[in-house]
Amino acid sequence: MSPAQKIQQLLSGKPGLKTQQIAAELGLDKSEVAEALYGSAEAEIVQDSTYRWWPTTRDPQAKDSSAPRHKLLGQLCRYYLDCLSRESGAGISLLAAAEDQEYVSLAEMPFARPLAVSVHATSATDRAARRLVQKVRREPGQLALYVGYGVRIRTVHSKEHEETRLEPVLLYPIEETEDRSELLRPASGIPQFNLEVLKNLPSIDSGNLIDEAIQLSEELGLANSDDDVPQWDEIIFRLQHRRPDWDWKEELNPYTLSHGVRLKDLTAHGIYNRAVLFAGARSPFTYGLEIELRKLAQCDEDAVRDTALGLWLRGGDTETPPPEDRPILEILPLNTEQRQAVVQGLSAPLTVVTGPPGTGKSQVVTSLLINRPGTARACCSPAATTTQ
Repeated sequence: MSPAQKIQQLLSGKPGLKTQQIAAELGLDKSEVAEALYGSAEAEIVQDSTYRWWPTTRDPQAKDSSAPRHKLLGQLCRYYLDCLSRESGAGISLLAAAEDQEYVSLAEMPFARPLAVSVHATSATDRAARRLVQKVRREPGQLALYVGYGVRIRTVHSKEHEETRLEPVLLYPIEETEDRSELLRPASGIPQFNLEVLKNLPSIDSGNLIDEAIQLSEELGLANSDDDVPQWDEIIFRLQHRRPDWDWKEELNPYTLSHGVRLKDLTAHGIYNRAVLFAGARSPFTYGLEIELRKLAQCDEDAVRDTALGLWLRGGDTETPPPEDRPILEILPLNTEQRQAVVQGLSAPLTVVTGPPGTGKSQVVTSLLINRPGTARACCSPAATTTQ
């Protein structure tokens, strides 16, 4: 009996399992199960939005029964995401001929096993990878290492010449370690989208780039709650199924990358089952911020109604009694204004704190404090800088 048939039989009795659960039930390796689930046409099964698998004879319990999303909040999140993409968006396009200089081809994805860069590198590929690591460490505030997967090849024409460009679809920032270890691994299994790829795909030529990125995030489950974020490999498998009209040259399989013809020698346009290591412009803040904005964009009316964020979105005046002067624990001595700001922040639903004064400029940060029994949360808007 093939793995696909075993899976079909298991789901007939236990529908709604995730890939890892199926692997555990059948005593199979997860990679084998994932390949069977996404690559086999034998099993009549479907996957819902939470990455659970069901027999096609039974409707997956994945219908969206949530309340309508908060329209204004979604618009604000899209606006901020658009600002981020314009200021420092992940738009990566590498010269294909610069292999071993701008980028290094990888033999495998460094998730299950981190990529080891030896001090005494022997092969040309290992030496090129080490040069990239050293380049980033010489410019720690400017550059960061990335793994790019799903490599798209395209030719760019200009009046003077034409050149072949290499553009990874998914980007994974490499984790930084304090001991500066030579073991490289992605900081997260949640990828960034290469906006350079998205804007050049025919499916969104007439659409909005950020809307497409948000829609793709929703379909791949990247905006799910922290305890329901999909596994890195399933995100990749689902991507190709959700976007069958993209110019795929090969089936994506993160466990078995393609090899043979070197990337710089590929000429046929399309997306290949390849991975590369490269150095890109550092974005130390936007990676996590993009994920949080995508999650916020999914919030419905009920989720934000009783929060300070919901109060701020509704607008209007909010009347609150003067803050009660109460004793507070001072880690460091506070002056009168600082103490007043803390006390007010602990009692008022919205608090605006400005500062620091006397420097020629001041940063205005709006702190939204959620005051509910037994809870204390805060959400800050991006700082706006004004000249005094």
